[in-house]
Amino acid sequence: ASDVYKRQPENSVYRVSLYNHLGVIYRNARNYNRALEYYNKSLALTTRPKYRNILINNIGFAYKEQKKYKEALLSFTKTYENSVKINNKKQIARALSNLGFVKFKLKHADALPNLLEALEIRKNKQYIPGIVSSYLHLSEYYKDKNQRKRALFYANKVLAIGKEQQNINYRVC
Repeated sequence: ASDVYKRQPENSVYRVSLYNHLGVIYRNARNYNRALEYYNKSLALTTRPKYRNILINNIGFAYKEQKKYKEALLSFTKTYENSVKINNKKQIARALSNLGFVKFKLKHADALPNLLEALEIRKNKQYIPGIVSSYLHLSEYYKDKNQRKRALFYANKVLAIGKEQQNINYRVC
C-alpha cells in the first residue's frame, strides 16, 4: 500500500483522503495538533469544494473537541457557507448542527434555531446518523439550560433509534 501511495501525484485524491484519515486517527487519539496538521495538509492539496468542506468541518470538529469554540465557530461558519454554495443538504445540516452546538457553548442567541433546522433537514433526508447527532446536540443544549424533560426527550429519541436500528452505539450515549 505504501508503494501505491508513493507513486501518487502530490495532489491526488488518495493523498487527500489519506491525510484526512490520518487527521481523524490523531483526533480520535486526542492529538489535536497532529490532527490539524494533517487536515491542513490535505486541505492544501485539493480544490474540490466537497472535499474542502469536509476538511474544514473536520478542523472545526477538532477545535470543538478542544473546547476552542471561537475557532470552531469560524470553521463551521465557513463549512455552512460552502455547503450552501454547492447546495449539499446533508453538509448544510451538518454545518448547522455543529454551528448551533458551538453557538450554544458561546451563549449565542441563535443556537437553537440552527440546531432545529439541522434536525429538520436530516429528518427530511431520513439520514439516521445525522438525526442521532442532532438529537444528541439538542439533548445537551437542553441539559445545559436546566430543561431536564426536554433533554431526556431527545436522549430517549436516540435510545429508541438505537433499539430500532439494533445499533449499540446509539444506545450507549
